[in-house]
Amino acid sequence: DNNTPESVSDKGATADTLPVSASADDAIMGVVHTRCSTCHAAQPTQQGFAAPPAGIILQTPTDMKIHKAKIVTAVQTGYMPLGNLTQLTDAERQQLVAYTSGL
Repeated sequence: DNNTPESVSDKGATADTLPVSASADDAIMGVVHTRCSTCHAAQPTQQGFAAPPAGIILQTPTDMKIHKAKIVTAVQTGYMPLGNLTQLTDAERQQLVAYTSGL
């Protein structure tokens, strides 16, 4: 029977069984692209930034995993975004820390 839980593809799994799902990636990457990638991109769009600060590019979940420790510390302490230039909300800050900590 193809409907047994063992044969259900990962795409059909719930957030309870997959701590980081495609929808979680999509949701957090929306925050990252709005609040982080304006500066932390290969080609920053934020005025005054010709290159990503400290060479840190944050455009994909893989980028987030590479820089996990720095992201968690910078976001938790409020160091990033600098002067909260991109107006990261407290809720988004918590989401970013929780997501990145789980990578």
